[in-house]
Amino acid sequence: MDGADWLAEDCLGLDPPELVLEFARNPARLLIGRCGCGVVGCGDVTVEVERTESTVEWRLHDGSPITFDRRRYDAEIARFSTDHSWEPLERRVEREVGQVFAGSSTKAGLTFDWASTRIRQGLICLSYSRPGVGQSLLEFGWDGQNLDDALTSARRFHAEHFDDSSPK
Repeated sequence: MDGADWLAEDCLGLDPPELVLEFARNPARLLIGRCGCGVVGCGDVTVEVERTESTVEWRLHDGSPITFDRRRYDAEIARFSTDHSWEPLERRVEREVGQVFAGSSTKAGLTFDWASTRIRQGLICLSYSRPGVGQSLLEFGWDGQNLDDALTSARRFHAEHFDDSSPK
């Protein structure tokens, strides 16, 4: 690559976990950027992806292409998908607590979306939602410094509030 930023100046890239999901979701059309406001769905930047035996090409809506060597592209996606070296403690807590609640639903039929340590200090917030119904935030405390404390608190909260109380 030439080091140039492919996204417009007023666009943001995706958060690494969101980008990993994009690669897994639809390899023929990727969401690679979002509006500067940060909301996915507002000014999205997508690319059409075409694979050949030796290349992978991304093409923007205006037709501008970028071409990758297929072997290197696939290797980079595999590496990126398991790389958590960029995560500070709070993001690691969010990822691992998210694994505790993954696939869970509330009694009202809302399903787990994400966990965040960044909404209020000392709390882990869980987002549950369902299209057409809305979102509900649940929260529980942690010491703000220790992954083990966060996971212990998450497993306790899961056992107290969800029918399937087996810790993950």
